[in-house]
Amino acid sequence: WARAAEAAGDLTGALQAWQAIAAVAPSPEVEGSIRRIQLEIQAREFELRNRRAFQALMEEGEGHEAAGRYEQALASFEKAAQHVSSTEAAAKERLDRAVDRTRKKQLANLDSRDFEGFRARAREAFEAGRWVEADDAFQKARFHGKLSSEEQGRASVARQRRLQEGMVRVPGGEFLMGNGTDASDGPPRRCQVRSFFIDVHEVTNAEYRRFLGDTGRAPPPTWNGNAFPEGQASFPVTGVSWHDAVAYAAWAGKRLPTEEEWERAARGTDGRLYPWGSEFQPGKANSNEEKIGGPTKVGEYAQGVSQVGCHDMVGNVLEWTATEIRDPDGRSYRVMKGGCWYFEGKNCRTSKRFKTDPSSALRSNGFRCARDAE
Repeated sequence: WARAAEAAGDLTGALQAWQAIAAVAPSPEVEGSIRRIQLEIQAREFELRNRRAFQALMEEGEGHEAAGRYEQALASFEKAAQHVSSTEAAAKERLDRAVDRTRKKQLANLDSRDFEGFRARAREAFEAGRWVEADDAFQKARFHGKLSSEEQGRASVARQRRLQEGMVRVPGGEFLMGNGTDASDGPPRRCQVRSFFIDVHEVTNAEYRRFLGDTGRAPPPTWNGNAFPEGQASFPVTGVSWHDAVAYAAWAGKRLPTEEEWERAARGTDGRLYPWGSEFQPGKANSNEEKIGGPTKVGEYAQGVSQVGCHDMVGNVLEWTATEIRDPDGRSYRVMKGGCWYFEGKNCRTSKRFKTDPSSALRSNGFRCARDAE
């Protein structure tokens, strides 16, 4: 009875049969079969709930699409993406077609009224000092019409202010780089840098998703399609290669910091090995001592902020820099800095450099951006 029910896909009947057997002839084999069937039923129920949620969100999105509410439709499709796995080819194809179709309709629906709307939104955001919103609106308005000379000037100001938002200015000058206690640090040496801006925080999942939406670049392997892990909007994006980081920086109007710039922002000018001093202090960075087992929200360890105001320069995720290293055989690598959550604090010191293949997209790989100050 039990085996016939299993063969027919009747898990409930099979469970009842195995339970009946256990009542008269209990054995480890019977108990194992009961547990196995119970797990299969739970898995099937979870899959069914996922499919129902996917179907409901797709129908919601298609309803918005039919009514011309394209932004709401795309939001529903984005939620639906969280309920479809890479093995469900038909569902994924349906979702991809819906997103592509809706985006095309959204673009086709734009007309001269949008130009005036974007101009008005840009002016309002500019007056209120909302630079990101103002810059976005000016860029969209430019796509649909010609801005006046005054508006072009304001658009330039909004772009510059936007680039500075979330960044700190690091004064140029001389600082002590390297360490000398480990070959991977390089010898202690005086280095000169010009003034530059650098991000206060590592680039987050939410910020990276906007980049993907604008460029169509493939998402990190740690995501489910274009959806980052739930509840991690403010976590650093991970699973990005050096090439991904460079592409994001270019999209944002920035660049990756050099190793020298990164180290200057992290350790200051007095030769300290950590943002707070020359000794590692647990509780000031997400390193292996914290036993968290993964990245944390950016800025979580506020006590570990650097002298110039940068957070998470030690631990959390490794950060790409623009600096290249070549092997004697000519193979090219890029320098990463800062260590990550599974490194011991002593290996997260700011002077330590990690030679990494630029195509590497490990879960520990993240980045922050910089730009010239002059």
